[in-house]
Amino acid sequence: MFLVYKIGEENDFMKREVSAGGLVWNSRTGNFLLILDLKKKWALPKGHLEQGETPDKAALREVSEETGLPLKSLRILRKIGSIRYPLKKRKGFKTVTFYLMETRVAKVKAQDAEVKGVGWFSRKEALKNIGYANTRKLVSRALSPP
Repeated sequence: MFLVYKIGEENDFMKREVSAGGLVWNSRTGNFLLILDLKKKWALPKGHLEQGETPDKAALREVSEETGLPLKSLRILRKIGSIRYPLKKRKGFKTVTFYLMETRVAKVKAQDAEVKGVGWFSRKEALKNIGYANTRKLVSRALSPP
């Protein structure tokens, strides 16, 4: 018996990674939080789910860990969507689910070895500075009026 897969088609032999993260909105200032990643691109904070963790809980934890915002200061407003992309070094795909979050805390600090910086941006600046087209598209859709 032979199994035939089309190029790029997902199959049981491919690695699947699941992550979660957030677009943080400061309800006091109206600004949005981005991180500067190791590739020196502005992005949304995100990370892997831990064993038994739900995507929403992982998103809150990862945002707190990467930005220094207290976990209790973050509140999920809604899910804004997912991004799926191929893994570079391993065969497979990664799916990242993002949530719109609110905080009233402005003090941030890069806490994670994978984060070079953290900054608050206006809506316009955030959309201009996000370094990944798929993330920029997701954020643009999330911030557009219904």
